[in-house]
Amino acid sequence: MQGEGNAGTRVPIVDGLRGFAISGIFLVHMEELFGAYWEMPHMHSAVQATVFALFSGKTFSIMALCFGFSFEAIKRTMRVGGTDFAYRYAWRLLILFGIGLVHGLLYAGDILTVLAVIGLSLLAADRIVSPSRLLLVALCCLMQPLLLVRIGAALAHVPLPEDHIVFGQALALHGSLTQLVEANLLTALWRKWQFMLLSGRLFELAGWMILGLVAARARLFETAATWRATHHYVLAGALLTTVALYLAWGMIALPGAATPPLVRDARLLIACLFNTSATVVLVLSFVTVWETRLQAILRRLVPVGKMALTFYILQSAIFVPLIYGFGSGLYARIDEVDAAICALVVVIAQTAGAALWLRHFRYGPLEWAWRAAAALDGTLPMRRRSQLPMIGDWNRTSIM
Repeated sequence: MQGEGNAGTRVPIVDGLRGFAISGIFLVHMEELFGAYWEMPHMHSAVQATVFALFSGKTFSIMALCFGFSFEAIKRTMRVGGTDFAYRYAWRLLILFGIGLVHGLLYAGDILTVLAVIGLSLLAADRIVSPSRLLLVALCCLMQPLLLVRIGAALAHVPLPEDHIVFGQALALHGSLTQLVEANLLTALWRKWQFMLLSGRLFELAGWMILGLVAARARLFETAATWRATHHYVLAGALLTTVALYLAWGMIALPGAATPPLVRDARLLIACLFNTSATVVLVLSFVTVWETRLQAILRRLVPVGKMALTFYILQSAIFVPLIYGFGSGLYARIDEVDAAICALVVVIAQTAGAALWLRHFRYGPLEWAWRAAAALDGTLPMRRRSQLPMIGDWNRTSIM
């Protein structure tokens, strides 16, 4: 969830892609009722299945891609490197981690802490100069090494400790706010990291961050028009791969209490590869449309991308109390279709609101607060009439 430098060096297509991702994340969160859905007897609807197929597991990967892209772009804007940059960047990630911890007290599914921790890997990846080696590291992450080890152990009949992906949020239905906060702090935080590791999400996000770094170094987004024919071929290949993986996933027995670990892990591996392939389809489809007359529509997402942190936190701050039992308890009165309609209305509203806000201000409220905290300087200008920041000032580069 980072930006790419000051206002003069931002890449609009990346901001637009980030805006698309944060909107997709909200659609998924609403269909999940911010986690409450999984604690209720439920039936899958066509609307929900469509939202999950298009966005679940993909939009976070797109955010990680933008995160990695911004790492290189921010460093380039700063025109500094080495130890000094590493410490300063780590300080930024520490602040992000703190924001995520606070957010996680209300919503256990917070992703900011995960992005902050994985973001540290970019400091190590940045030492790899060779593009091919860097790409190889990314692909190794996306191939899910932990799942491959587990599958290999099962095939070799080597016993491994049993583990289960447990990330329930039962208190979302009937718990008080105090109980929810206590559980999110003491148990849900650990369960989230367990889920991220065992589900393959950690390796996915790390892989996409590194791919973002590769894209930034090669300036792939800035020069997208020059490799249009290539990305059309890649898009076609990724689309066929996505369909094939989806069919393969459906052919494997559904997981359950009696599902052998080999079947469970194989199905999970295919699901991870499906998400990766589908993410490629989404990103390249966005780039393809961006290069057409429809770019004007996608550009409406650029302000949303510039305020991604603000909207991510604001969505939880508003809808968790509305949906959960400690608040209005809407979880018991809305279905998947209602949730999707509500999400679309909010996405339209936040798109209009972001454009209006950025006419008068340079940053979203939380984007400004993050920069000011990183700089230890509350005088960071926010209104557009203020003097423009210096290009070399690392503290005034964009982070979301």
